[in-house]
Amino acid sequence: MRTFVKFGVITCAFTTLVACRGTSYEDALLERMEDGERLAYRVDAMTDSGPLVVDNTTGSASFSGVAELIAGPETNGALLFGDAFVRVDFDDQSNVYGSISDIGGLGNVDFNDEDSGNIDRYSGTITLSDGSVGSGNQLEVDYIGTLRGNGDTIVFDGNVTGVFSGEFDIEAVTLANPR
Repeated sequence: MRTFVKFGVITCAFTTLVACRGTSYEDALLERMEDGERLAYRVDAMTDSGPLVVDNTTGSASFSGVAELIAGPETNGALLFGDAFVRVDFDDQSNVYGSISDIGGLGNVDFNDEDSGNIDRYSGTITLSDGSVGSGNQLEVDYIGTLRGNGDTIVFDGNVTGVFSGEFDIEAVTLANPR
């Protein structure tokens, strides 16, 4: 059983999966990863939202994108990708929730060897709940879930922090739990 280690964007993932192309699932996974990289570059180029933008935002907003997850040790880990959904209710600043679903990727990865790993789908969902909007442009949310694939069971349980981006309106949210 492995425990969740990191939640975030990994730029070296592209070289890892390119060598694995072949089946339609592998191609779809590579396309999802490439979409995630494009989205990450776009969001990284945005200005972080200031406190006035966040404090003056009302109603709710939904954000969707690609989640990239690393689990396990450096020499026998998992590099996974899933569909992320986050909903924020700005009128009730203790209401941030969402999920990561349709997860797949590489298991049995040696992160020092870009040609290692076995591609597989992972069953299960990671639930985001009990989140809140903090001061400035910060938010935090709890995550929990169990994934099964590649002969592994990976348990996720913790808290992730994030920031809002967009100079005049909130356009994106980035969640990260650094290693």
